[in-house]
Amino acid sequence: MAIATRPGQTWPYILRRERVPDGAKPEEAQRIKAEQTVWKLGHVSLTDRAALEDQAYLLDAPTKQVTSSAGSNRLTVLRLGLKGFENFRVREDDGKLTQVEWQTRSAIELGRRRDVPTDEILDLIDPEDRDELAEAIKEGQRLTTEEKKG
Repeated sequence: MAIATRPGQTWPYILRRERVPDGAKPEEAQRIKAEQTVWKLGHVSLTDRAALEDQAYLLDAPTKQVTSSAGSNRLTVLRLGLKGFENFRVREDDGKLTQVEWQTRSAIELGRRRDVPTDEILDLIDPEDRDELAEAIKEGQRLTTEEKKG
């Protein structure tokens, strides 16, 4: 039996480094959960995924050199798939942590106008975390074994 995914569906995601480790004591688990950032991720449509794959490599005809556009591809995945967050904080110059407010802008991505996170928001995310979030967005299209079983 085929199981459908909903293109407009979003889901929460916790970075691997912020997850509660197996065997954590209840007090420790509670403390970790209170500090976690919950990222709201969304699916990338079939049409957008195809466009991203089409742009993954560029051919320079005169030199016949192929170059990868993996960085641009990852940025576009983040712009399309990052839908929000909870408990995302930035350390101010005085050392205090301040909640970051979710902000979007209207932009043309893959030929269509959409609301995407501002570059300022994306700049606040650690580069390794951006990579993990982009991968999670790409993987989010796949159903887990539990989801397939229902």
